[in-house]
Amino acid sequence: MNTLSPQDLSQKLSRCFHAFAEAITLADEVKSSFRLTLPHHHQSQLLLPHIELKGHTLFCNHVALDLSRKPQMIKLFKLFLEHSDQERDRDGITMSLHADVCWKSISERRRTNLHQNTIKLISRARELAEDAFYPHDLAWIEWFSYDITKAKWSLYRIRTDHLRKIEQQFAGGVN
Repeated sequence: MNTLSPQDLSQKLSRCFHAFAEAITLADEVKSSFRLTLPHHHQSQLLLPHIELKGHTLFCNHVALDLSRKPQMIKLFKLFLEHSDQERDRDGITMSLHADVCWKSISERRRTNLHQNTIKLISRARELAEDAFYPHDLAWIEWFSYDITKAKWSLYRIRTDHLRKIEQQFAGGVN
């Protein structure tokens, strides 16, 4: 059985965690909850949030956000949560939110209007989620993250500064 000195163990764990943090940052398709135990702190640090929609309430790590008077936002969150591993483009989101519209027969002006409404809805949902969850130590989640190169949204992204903070805690946590 190999034994490592505390310094070697700390370095090895730090390298492993750094690779793990980079993989999570790069892998948008990973959307399940992971827990990592930080040895020094004897606590679990949630790396990915647990998000679910129950009825008219959105939960993020057991913090509730009431959406009962916001049916379009419920549809928007539901759309992203049903296929949380997928990114969505503007057309796909708009068509899903307005499934009752006959897209082949609407005017270009109406289509543009629906697209603008979708962008506004995403912006409002982002602001609402950030305002609701920020006070509960969930500021590390960037809601409705937009990838400008792909022109697509994902439900959330973990802020890089949060991953770096956890990495530093982890690297310094083994003595």
